[in-house]
Amino acid sequence: QYDFGMGVKEAVMTRAFWQYGIATFFQVAAASAVILHVMPYLTSLGVERTTASMIAMYIPLVSIPARLAYGWLSDIFPKNYVFAASNVLTSIGLILFSIIGNGSFVVTILFILFFGFGLAGLLPIRAPIIREYFGIANFGTIFGITFIFLTLGAVISPPIAGWIYDLRGVYDPYWLILSGVDLIAAVLMVTMPLPAQRPSAA
Repeated sequence: QYDFGMGVKEAVMTRAFWQYGIATFFQVAAASAVILHVMPYLTSLGVERTTASMIAMYIPLVSIPARLAYGWLSDIFPKNYVFAASNVLTSIGLILFSIIGNGSFVVTILFILFFGFGLAGLLPIRAPIIREYFGIANFGTIFGITFIFLTLGAVISPPIAGWIYDLRGVYDPYWLILSGVDLIAAVLMVTMPLPAQRPSAA
């Protein structure tokens, strides 16, 4: 077999491209809002600043080994399913984040684990999914175009979280909204069409 290469226009016109792009936008929107507001949110709940900073530090620490696990899982299971699983984990993490104000140590640990493991799936699977669905001939261009979804999620969501806090004095219900959005992202990934069949070499 030789690797196929879908054209850029052809790729952008596919349902898979848009489902993947929107799912990426949703997950980045959720992740970026939490990462940028985790300390202000926790301190607004009365958590000491040193404790809030420790929680913020543990999230990326948890995600580092999890990235290796996602790479391994994507070699065994369908990549879109693995990405969907990361969205589900992020969604659960957001639910825990919304109730972390109860002061439960267990809830805090579970939030760090679920959100950290969910966040870890965002980057390692991106390139393999693009390659599997659209080939390598125009990989760089198509991969670059998908960064539009990532950038929009990172730019749009954190200001919305800040605006809600300025307006209402609390972040609720934004974390639960983002949790629901991440579940939609998981559905989008699970329902992606199968990758195009690669032609066999003569």
